[in-house]
Amino acid sequence: MIRHGVAAVVVAIGLLSACSSDSKNSSAGTKAPIASDSPAVPSTGGDGVVRGTPDCAAVKDAYAKLIVNTQILVQLPNTADVAAWPTDIGTMSEFGAQLEQLAAAVGSNADAAAAVAFYQGANDIAERGYGGDNTAVADLAAYLGTDLTAVISKQVPIGVALSTLGC
Repeated sequence: MIRHGVAAVVVAIGLLSACSSDSKNSSAGTKAPIASDSPAVPSTGGDGVVRGTPDCAAVKDAYAKLIVNTQILVQLPNTADVAAWPTDIGTMSEFGAQLEQLAAAVGSNADAAAAVAFYQGANDIAERGYGGDNTAVADLAAYLGTDLTAVISKQVPIGVALSTLGC
């Protein structure tokens, strides 16, 4: 019960961080908007200063879906038969693309990039399971470990990094 409470707090912090309209980089150079149909990649100079604004709507959508999909991800090892893994909750079939979008948006933040990379590794295993590979159950359980709060809390640095994008 405590783990669920901690996870709920982590999710709430992440949502608040992602939905924040504060721009902590507002004095860090001129921001030129990127077309809304371009990927969520802010342009940066060699100094790492954000020079453009990502497609905020797409990034926020990807982050919201990450929150749901990570909740599903940590539950997958509890179901031994991959054929019974849920396909009607979340957007696990699109999780890889969502993670790529988030990786591009938070790439200059080492903590957030590491968190996204962790989820990408877990998603690679989950994709094997969704493809019918029953060994993915044990592999995913080993990859995620037993501290599910630590896995879910990786959402926080991603949310914090997204809040600094100026969306």
